[in-house]
Amino acid sequence: MVSPGRNALPVAVRQLVDAGLCVLPARPGGKMPALRSWRPYTKRRPSEAELLRWFGDGAERNVFVVTGAISGAVVIDGDSEGAERYWRERLGDVLDRTACVATGRGHHYWFSINGSSRVASWSVHEGDVSFDVRAEGTGVIVPPSLHASGSRYRWVRGLEHLQPAPAALLNGAGGGEKSGDTERGRGGGQSHLADLLRSPAAEGGRNVWLTQVAGHYAKAFAGRPDVYQVHVERANASLPEPLGADEVEKVATSVGRKEAAKSQGTEDRFRLYAGADMAQRETERGRVGWLVRGLWPADGYGVLAGEDKAGKTWTVLDLAVAAAVGGRWHGHHDTGQAGPVVLYLGEGGVRATDRRLRALTEFHGCRPEDLRGLVYAPTAPQLTSSHDLEIIRDQLAQYQPRLTILDPLYLSAAGAKGSDLYAMGQVLFGLQVACQEASSALVVSTHWSKRGAGDSFGRITGVGPGAWGRVLGSAAVLKRTVDPRGASDVLLRWDFRGGEIGEAAFQVRRRVWAEDPDDLSSPLHYEVEVDESIVAHEQASGLSRTQQRVLAALAALAGTGTLPELAGSSTRRLGDLLARDGKGSPLRMRTIQEVLGDLEQAGLACRVGKSERSPLWAPT
Repeated sequence: MVSPGRNALPVAVRQLVDAGLCVLPARPGGKMPALRSWRPYTKRRPSEAELLRWFGDGAERNVFVVTGAISGAVVIDGDSEGAERYWRERLGDVLDRTACVATGRGHHYWFSINGSSRVASWSVHEGDVSFDVRAEGTGVIVPPSLHASGSRYRWVRGLEHLQPAPAALLNGAGGGEKSGDTERGRGGGQSHLADLLRSPAAEGGRNVWLTQVAGHYAKAFAGRPDVYQVHVERANASLPEPLGADEVEKVATSVGRKEAAKSQGTEDRFRLYAGADMAQRETERGRVGWLVRGLWPADGYGVLAGEDKAGKTWTVLDLAVAAAVGGRWHGHHDTGQAGPVVLYLGEGGVRATDRRLRALTEFHGCRPEDLRGLVYAPTAPQLTSSHDLEIIRDQLAQYQPRLTILDPLYLSAAGAKGSDLYAMGQVLFGLQVACQEASSALVVSTHWSKRGAGDSFGRITGVGPGAWGRVLGSAAVLKRTVDPRGASDVLLRWDFRGGEIGEAAFQVRRRVWAEDPDDLSSPLHYEVEVDESIVAHEQASGLSRTQQRVLAALAALAGTGTLPELAGSSTRRLGDLLARDGKGSPLRMRTIQEVLGDLEQAGLACRVGKSERSPLWAPT
């Protein structure tokens, strides 16, 4: 076996990139990209940083080239004598002039196409004729990669010999549009589409016929819903008696949605990973950084929640600006290196959002022009809509954000109950996959439930978002004031937990005011301070913040009541005091009772009086 040497692979990659090809890493002996999802690279080429991360360490890797418009190339992948004979009969000696790679089993013949053209992939596997035409949505392994047989791919003729793609290659077996997974040997494919188009159905079978045709077009034009729709409508118009517009729309939507579901990374999501290969995957993955150091991993997805008017939109916009410029969230938590940010904001509109962003640029010490990497849509996408998800996937593939934000969830989860774990998981999964394909962290903001338990994670609306998120952040309003000039002053307590972070808590004091409260065009100003000392205090006492509040209320009420409450306090009296103690939201009776039970077990509180049904409580 011939070894390419330690430095040959980066050189080969550089030559391919300079030739305008879209290059991805693959495992030695493998034929598919060694990436969690490579579909975004059918629409964009990797950055220099990505190429360096994948290939810059000198480790042995195969090289995969994405074919189609992104690379301006289509490739005949023939692995039989029948395939060679088939194409020589149709193309003649052009096969001896164009770029060619010898593989472990046959040859790859390369041809050039216009970079704006989209040519669908197609295949024939019938008898001794077996080949694939690699174009949109697929690719090939190139030299000096290692074939599974142990031999190496090698150039017979280099890319400088590329010939324009002949019509027979572009038109496919049936002379019509081509689909992305068409094998004659499976009873469908390109010849099946051609047969359908040559023989439009009579009145009784029009719906079935159009559904079959739409299935071919949905594969051929995956990710291009406008083109797909036009071809379905043209096919319907070819019928002797076309279906009505409503019926055509129903067929096109149903088939398109099913095909989109199939292509949403299924091939990559269900790939099986060998435990023995973890060291290699760790090397390929490189170091995983932070979106917010110590609080949110760079590849994490989760929820920021809080009660009404806790300022969640201010919170996510502060995070967005910090991540876009490489600043500190809340002026305190490091967000590392600057990078693109995409936001979907369902509340506020453009004017209000711009006004807040200007205040945040002032707070972070940057200028509006420094936010070139931050883009937002002033509308809430519908996460149950395949059309909206497809737009999001395209936008994330284009911008490759380090952070994607959805604010708020309730506007995007139409029809799904937050209390239904399975329904909410299904709603959020599509957005999660889109962000993972783009290597983006995902932050979703949501509200507290008015009926949840406690004043932290138990109050996140519904079980769904809380169970789905790998990182959870929950904010309680401890105090809120508005001065005579309209300046808002809010004291919040944030709690964080996640699978890869230790539990964290801190207080945030946020102050927002307008220069002229009567002028909605006057500049806003934003200030925020973080206090993490509460964490050390709670760790020293061993009590949660809620337990400390209830114990303090017990102590404050001890001996202050009238008979029969001289010896202790009822839960109702405790609740009245906690509602106005200025240390957080009012607590429900059930929560107070549960906390009193915890304090009793800890020996810090006891029941007094004879009533078991409505006991009085006192500190020990």
